[in-house]
Amino acid sequence: MVEWSCDCVFCRVFVHPILKRFTPSSLNMEGAEPAVEEEPTPVSQQVRESSVPMLDVNGIKEAVAEHVSLLVDSKLKEFSSRVESVENEVKKVREDVAKSIDEVKASLVDIRAAVAEVMNPFNFLRTYNKQSNVKGTPRANHIIESFEKALESFEKKGSVAGEAVSEAVQQEVQKGLEELSKELVSKSSRLGLAGLIKLIKWVDDMLNRVPKEVIEEMARFMKVIGVVNDDEERVVVGVVDFVYRARKMGLKVNEQIIYIYNLAKVFGVEDKGASEEVLKLAVDTNMG
Repeated sequence: MVEWSCDCVFCRVFVHPILKRFTPSSLNMEGAEPAVEEEPTPVSQQVRESSVPMLDVNGIKEAVAEHVSLLVDSKLKEFSSRVESVENEVKKVREDVAKSIDEVKASLVDIRAAVAEVMNPFNFLRTYNKQSNVKGTPRANHIIESFEKALESFEKKGSVAGEAVSEAVQQEVQKGLEELSKELVSKSSRLGLAGLIKLIKWVDDMLNRVPKEVIEEMARFMKVIGVVNDDEERVVVGVVDFVYRARKMGLKVNEQIIYIYNLAKVFGVEDKGASEEVLKLAVDTNMG
């Protein structure tokens, strides 16, 4: 209770009872909210709460992240190893292919050299001279060697017109062409002089369209299917080489045909068809 200094009858009757209402305990009781009684927690629930372990979420996250990182590193290393292995195999295959290509190229060069040697009309003339006339071999070889020298001289100087060639070289070339023409005429009995002239014109026209190797392959194919025999196939190949070399020396097909025709006339070869071809050729030349 709040202390009051006066203790008279009046104060005791009126004041003191009022002051008793404002004691600290009464104030506390009046201002305080009524207490809510809490129910006691059951023992079974307390046991369950205490038995459930606390999960370390951060630790789990770190462990999972570490495991995933190790797994990714392992897969990346395995993938890199496989890629490197494949690259090494591809590199090895490329090296093997390049080596094989070089070997094939070298083989092709050897084959071409061998084919050129076999199909060379000069070698053909040497072989034919040895088989047909042993006594005339030195003279035939001398003619062929002279013709080869003339061809080499022309090849070094390049392709030039007939008017620009010196008279001495023209004589050598004419001599060589006549001898080679003689051989072609003698080997083309079935073909005939007119057929030989047509063959020369056909070869000259084909050389404007395809390489000489294609024409030679056509001749070999004709032999395989039985259209021509071995000698005739060699005549075709010889004509191809003859026309090809003459073109490189600047001789036109008309001049080539005239060489062969005149040579055949010298040896008494009479062919009405050949005469008509040459006459037609002369008319076309004059009209042109």
